[in-house]
Amino acid sequence: MKPLRLEVRGFTAFREPVVVDFEQRRLFVITGPTGAGKSSLLDAMIWALYGQVPRVGRSTRQLITHGESSMAVRFDFTARGERYRVSRKAPTTVGTRLERLNEDGQWQPLADRAREVTAQVTRILGLDYSTFTRTVVLPQGAFDSFLRGDDSDRRAILTRLLGLDSYEAAGRAARARGSESKALATTLQAQVTGLSLAAPGTAAALDRERGEIEAKIAGAEDRRERVAGLGKLARASDEARTALEAAQAACREAEAALAASTKVRTDAERAAAVAQKAASALADEREQLGYDADQHVRLRELGLVLVQRDAAAEVLAAAEQGLATSEQREAAARAAAADQEQHAAAVAKGLAEATAALAIPSEDSAEPVATVAAARERLSRLDTLAGQLDSASGERQQAERALKRAQALTSKAEKARNQAEATLAGAERAHAASRAAFDGARMQQAAATLQRELQPGDPCPVCGEPVGEVPQGDFPDLDDAERALSDAATTLTQARTASAVAAEATAKTAAAASHGAEVLETALVRLAALGSELAQLEVKPGGAPDASAS
Repeated sequence: MKPLRLEVRGFTAFREPVVVDFEQRRLFVITGPTGAGKSSLLDAMIWALYGQVPRVGRSTRQLITHGESSMAVRFDFTARGERYRVSRKAPTTVGTRLERLNEDGQWQPLADRAREVTAQVTRILGLDYSTFTRTVVLPQGAFDSFLRGDDSDRRAILTRLLGLDSYEAAGRAARARGSESKALATTLQAQVTGLSLAAPGTAAALDRERGEIEAKIAGAEDRRERVAGLGKLARASDEARTALEAAQAACREAEAALAASTKVRTDAERAAAVAQKAASALADEREQLGYDADQHVRLRELGLVLVQRDAAAEVLAAAEQGLATSEQREAAARAAAADQEQHAAAVAKGLAEATAALAIPSEDSAEPVATVAAARERLSRLDTLAGQLDSASGERQQAERALKRAQALTSKAEKARNQAEATLAGAERAHAASRAAFDGARMQQAAATLQRELQPGDPCPVCGEPVGEVPQGDFPDLDDAERALSDAATTLTQARTASAVAAEATAKTAAAASHGAEVLETALVRLAALGSELAQLEVKPGGAPDASAS
């Protein structure tokens, strides 16, 4: 497989579209400062081919550039004399496809689903993802560990990269199964050796003994069948005896019931004779008294009529009493009405005198009464409006104070939010600088380790060419850089939390200020309505009625 062209957009450090052309290059080196995206180019190729990368696996959302919503990679390569183009997008899989360039210069689609694209790439390259990342592209950090480790460490890394651990596991499993098979064979051999029954004479004696035992078993079966027959007869006898006893008990119960029914019949016959004798006596007595049944029915009907007449008399008495009570109440009501008329006349006379004393011009007696009533109604309404006006003024003042407090709190919250956002921006810059310093120190340490182990004339571990003069470098303090990066990450997390809290506080104070403004507007509308009503009564808010209103 040979790379030809790589297009990247929104992938880690590559926010804007970037194109890398490998068409006319056989041997090349990717260089640049820390964070420039050197490893990201290799990750982009691997992701385009297999849909995952060693450092994040299938969690490729982490590779999207900060602040962007998607990423896309297009990779052209040749394999087995054919040119292919694979494209992938994330987080959506729409646009994922694999194409092959035909002889006429047209791209022929081979697959348009993520799994099908990965399967086709595996078939074309002859390598799955695990084999490709172990033999073609080493994961980041594996080569550094290989250079700095001793012989055992290097052997372990090579074993892990090349997948040799599976062969070691197979060897261990084979040796374990061999040990188990050997132990089983030893056990079986000991068991066979201890079997003395396998001799020919012993087998014949055992056959004879088996025949005797079978004959005994046959005799025992016959006896068992006879015993079973006897058991059935015994059970049948027991059942017959139980049925006989039940029949005898039923017979005794029937005899007792017959005796009881005979006694009852005798008593009934005796009672019937007595009743017949009593009926004859009553008939004789009726004949002697001259009893008439029709006359008895008429007397009963007359009794019912007398009862109904008594009830009607009671109802009539109650009605007469109620009528007397009503007449008394009517008389009392008439007396009260007369008193009320006298009182009204006295009030009218007093009102007329008061009107004359106030020098109210009038032509008849009805106008002063109407004027006083209107004045009283107007005065009552003015008192009511005055109370409502005081209440509305208090609500307006309270709403204004609440709005001022909410606005002050909103101003403070916005200042705190701006300060938190400035702190967050500084923490992000400090974290980026710490990350760059840590990556630089790690690369410098790897380079220094490589420089110490190389000698002039040794093959270069990257390109294989002989090394000329080896520059000497110092080992940086990687622990200090790592601690600085950890501290910067902690500070960044705290700054993000503080920024989120400040934003939430700003939103709450802004909502409180908006509510205060709505309450103040409601109070002002109510004051305006009260002012309009006072104007209709010819009264200015806060003042006294006009002279013309009296």
